[in-house]
Amino acid sequence: MEAPPAPSAAPGVAPVVPAATAIRGRLLTPAGVPVVDARVATDDGIYETWSVLDGSFALEGVPPGEIHLVVEAAGFQPLTYVVTLLPGMAPELAFTLTPDPKAKGRGRKAGNDGLTVKGKRKPTGLTRYTLEREILRQVPGTFGDPLRAVQNLPGINRAPYGLGVLLIRGTGPNDSSTFIDGHEIPLLYHFFAGPSVLAPDMLARIDYLPGNFSARYGRAIGGVLDVQTRRGDSDHWTGSFDLDFFDAGLFAQGPVGEDTNIAVAGRRSYIDAVLRGATAAAGAEDTALLLPVYYDYQARVDHRLSNRHKLSALFFGSEDHFSLVGDPGGNGPQGGASGRLGFHRAKFDWDANLGGGTTLNVSPVVGVDVSTAEAEDITVDALVWEYALRADLSLRPLETLTLRTGLDVLGRYAEFSASLPFRIPNYRGFPGAGFLDNEPQSISRSLPVQNIALYVEGVWSPEDTGFSLTPGLRADTFTIHGDPRPMIDPRLNARQALTDTVALKGGIGRFSQQPTEFRLDDELGNPELDPEWAMQYALGLEVEPEPDTTLSAEVYYTRRYDLVERTDEIVVTDAGPTPTRFANIGEGRSFGFEVMLRRQTTSRTNGWISYSLSRAEEKEAPDAPWQRVFANQTHHLVAVWQIKLPSNISVGTRLQLVSGNPVQRYTGATYSADRLQYEPVIPPDDGESKQALFHQVDIRVDKTWQGPVFETTAYLDLINIENAWNPEFLRYDYRFRESATVRGFPILPSLGVQVVLK
Repeated sequence: MEAPPAPSAAPGVAPVVPAATAIRGRLLTPAGVPVVDARVATDDGIYETWSVLDGSFALEGVPPGEIHLVVEAAGFQPLTYVVTLLPGMAPELAFTLTPDPKAKGRGRKAGNDGLTVKGKRKPTGLTRYTLEREILRQVPGTFGDPLRAVQNLPGINRAPYGLGVLLIRGTGPNDSSTFIDGHEIPLLYHFFAGPSVLAPDMLARIDYLPGNFSARYGRAIGGVLDVQTRRGDSDHWTGSFDLDFFDAGLFAQGPVGEDTNIAVAGRRSYIDAVLRGATAAAGAEDTALLLPVYYDYQARVDHRLSNRHKLSALFFGSEDHFSLVGDPGGNGPQGGASGRLGFHRAKFDWDANLGGGTTLNVSPVVGVDVSTAEAEDITVDALVWEYALRADLSLRPLETLTLRTGLDVLGRYAEFSASLPFRIPNYRGFPGAGFLDNEPQSISRSLPVQNIALYVEGVWSPEDTGFSLTPGLRADTFTIHGDPRPMIDPRLNARQALTDTVALKGGIGRFSQQPTEFRLDDELGNPELDPEWAMQYALGLEVEPEPDTTLSAEVYYTRRYDLVERTDEIVVTDAGPTPTRFANIGEGRSFGFEVMLRRQTTSRTNGWISYSLSRAEEKEAPDAPWQRVFANQTHHLVAVWQIKLPSNISVGTRLQLVSGNPVQRYTGATYSADRLQYEPVIPPDDGESKQALFHQVDIRVDKTWQGPVFETTAYLDLINIENAWNPEFLRYDYRFRESATVRGFPILPSLGVQVVLK
């Protein structure tokens, strides 16, 4: 929505403007492009806000009187504006920011669509990709889900079937962390190739850090994805309704009184009903079906206590259910398997502006993770209770120095129970003892684990040097059964602007994570396990030859140590021989080169090309050979391009070219009497080979109709439009004599519609 013209005044002149509880306005470039994430504040720093996606801002709670406004945005000249506020009404201002050529090379300009670095962050050595919701909703092959577009960025390996896992720079899915508003969540995507667990309209910003991330983040040796949720609209109520082949969702936001605004969203799938209907129409009611169901919800409430203090609460959760019905053998319907995977969280925030550039955020969280599985006489139940607390303090003692410090607490209490038709080894004897039993056996375990961390970080940016230095230190201690284990992680990032358009950056740091609860259990795992850790090194270059073109390139090397691996080692104690089961004996290494070119020629087009060259290897023990990790792809190329056509039509395409995943080949098997199964035989040459090249083209078409009250958008998303035969897995029979290749998705269409209440 366009803001009314600003009162006629030059900087330094004080026009008389009516005032109430807020100063509202909009920031634009000379070409009319919104300026995103610009800082708008009073000169004393007491009142502060940031512009959002359409360039609008709202500075709330400013008292009447003469107000000196300061507007700052990366890539633009700072603007000062003096307003005399009178009680009674709220002013609406409009500012046009002037590009600053001297700012080139110190950061990407604010106001770009798609991929930008936030204007409010001074450039540092951190590699960070900040994603905006609106453009990413139209990336082909993502079904309108911005968080799925993350998988098109450098450093992320392609997961089979588009599975919702983050495989960053050769690490496993458990080595990287996903945060919502600074707190870690157990999963980001619904099972299989489902959408993310957050509704697109609830997203404010997505920050992807493939490595060398801030000391504020911990418990990860890979990368970090930090998702920020949005505040509800403080002006009026708006909403939207989404419907496609897979699910339906609702979103609403608006004010509740003068100082409170809310945003709510919910989504539920109906794939199970579609599959049942398609099976019935084909006359194959007896066919075995896997019926998935998922839903998620979010509700955020923001309340302004005073000019300097704000409260917010966020309630969110996700549930995935599946059931297997029918007889896989084709003998008619019968009972099948079922399972459940979900999590629920309640998060609260207190934000305080203490003046003088000092801010404090305190955020507690409580939640629960649930997972179950049931099939015939097998049942498994796992429940994890979680509590967390973050306290982040930021202060600016000097104009050239920003200090950040904080407390990060995470506690988890895991409960596990199962009923199995065989007896798990008692682990007080040798492996294989008492493995089979005709009667179902029950086991029950519980384990408390706590992690407490302190961090400190500084950003030093001397004026007129183009240089910034970001040292950081994080100290974690995870405790199990009262036994604390420390982790000390120093980190350092630096950046130097070589010219107005070229900057060099680099980083080095140590990163640690504790083992999973299951592996720390004294009956099923090893409670003596130490943390896993990694050293990360990176050197990169940023180039901005033109205001609408950005190029970033980076080389990296990561070495991982003390990785937890299975072992058959037996330890003799007073209680007798006891297997170790797990030990810190694994190692890993990965290195590569990543480049991303983005071009926005006009406001009608946008796109990027991302290329990653990488190699990742691991070994299970110090004397074991190095082997390529699963989903290690030497070459990974993604090209995305979108164009807006007349009549509110937009067309986009995505091309993926990816080296085949490594596969293990066997020449047969030998029968193991201890394990009662066939063990594969690896050929003398290790039998490692690669699958064929993965290639896929996706296309998306959007059409929007504008009405006086509603805006309606329909889209058609076509995945694998060329119907390419891409291999995903190599499957063997139980004796490892014959194999067959399992292909990926054929051409897959999705038709959807979104109705927005303006």
